[in-house]
Amino acid sequence: MKKIILTLVILTMAAQSSVAQNKPSTTGSWVIESNVRQPKTQTVKFYGNNNQLLYSETINKRLNINRKKIRQNLDKVLDSLTGKKDYAQNRAILAAIFKLKR
Repeated sequence: MKKIILTLVILTMAAQSSVAQNKPSTTGSWVIESNVRQPKTQTVKFYGNNNQLLYSETINKRLNINRKKIRQNLDKVLDSLTGKKDYAQNRAILAAIFKLKR
């Protein structure tokens, strides 16, 4: 009896985890790229639902993505880009958010 209950619990957990992995992202994603030769220069790229590049900006500051505030600001920018259709006209969004000098 214990084997049957244990087997059912394991199968239920496996089924739930496989469903959760198949959910598509509805907001998109952001990626920070850096170079070893230029450590203070980073490129932040924002992608939409279908991995299409929405916006890219190179900044002259090192962003620490381990900080919660930095991640929240990047998520705000991503939300504004996915909500607008004229995102190509936006320039220096990150510089405005992080108050960077251009």
